[in-house]
Amino acid sequence: MTRSEIKQGLIGILSSKDILGVNLDASTINDETSLKNNLKMDSLRMLNLLVAVENHFKIVVNPQNLTMKDFDRFSSLVEYIENSLKAA
Repeated sequence: MTRSEIKQGLIGILSSKDILGVNLDASTINDETSLKNNLKMDSLRMLNLLVAVENHFKIVVNPQNLTMKDFDRFSSLVEYIENSLKAA
């Protein structure tokens, strides 16, 4: 899966009302988008996001390998997914 495909899949997940509780305009998301500050993600939304990421990308998110840096920006979460797919 290419980085572009990962980005599009993640944008689709974040655009879902199930994750953020609102319909998000996908055009507002870019590599520098802060998940916490720009998208107002709290811990519950982060958990929902992780489950959706696991289901969509068919990966297992290992909580021991996660850091807050992985959720800092959209690009860091894309990188985490990309690395998880390579390791699978």
